[in-house]
Amino acid sequence: MGQLDNGAPGCSNPPTYSVQRANPPRWSFRTQFERYAYDALGRLRSFRRWCEQRWAPVSESAPPAVSLTPAGGGGYLYLYCDALFPGDLWTIGEWLGGGTPSGLEHLWLNWGWPTPSNSSGGSWVPPGGFSLGQAAALFSAQVRAIVHPDRFCSNLGTRSARWLLAGRVRQHVGYIAIYPRRLIGNAYKGRGVTELSDLVFAGGKYEGGLYDLNVHEEEHHSGLFGRGEAAAEAAETRCRLP
Repeated sequence: MGQLDNGAPGCSNPPTYSVQRANPPRWSFRTQFERYAYDALGRLRSFRRWCEQRWAPVSESAPPAVSLTPAGGGGYLYLYCDALFPGDLWTIGEWLGGGTPSGLEHLWLNWGWPTPSNSSGGSWVPPGGFSLGQAAALFSAQVRAIVHPDRFCSNLGTRSARWLLAGRVRQHVGYIAIYPRRLIGNAYKGRGVTELSDLVFAGGKYEGGLYDLNVHEEEHHSGLFGRGEAAAEAAETRCRLP
């Protein structure tokens, strides 16, 4: 059974969504907007909004999260989301095996946000200069990493999603000229800024390479000045799914 408070960002009562299953595994999902999402001037607090995999021992009470996967050490993995962002619906759907609760779909549509079934709809303007279609493709790439069974890869996906919401993942038209090279992605280490060429999106010369590129560039942000090209290429291989 499920409960849905059809509120919206800025409402006095934060929306809550939860579902209980009669037999384990079970999952529940809760989110709060007003307390975390906006500061006193009404500006988005993007650093507080993300979805990530977490581990909890069985002895703990059910966390405010999506919980599905038993894990080693007498605990379980669950998906935790701190407030919401349009791309989180892709994450929740992937975590649930490729489907999202219809109540959440309707909630997204009411807020003017794109959904996996209507990625070009809504009034939301993606940060970083991306179109709605490009943002949906980037959501899908980030989600593949967020739900990855390898925690290293999952952390890269979560961090990338946080950078995107903060406007630090940006589109670049054509090749990125870093003399003497022409790149399709570049991480500005120490600044947390990533540029992705439009050539890796639909219709581009490197269409289909977005997931690997996103993992590659995000690894470059590890450490104070990154860990080099070899480490980024190793991350691509490690995080690649069949």
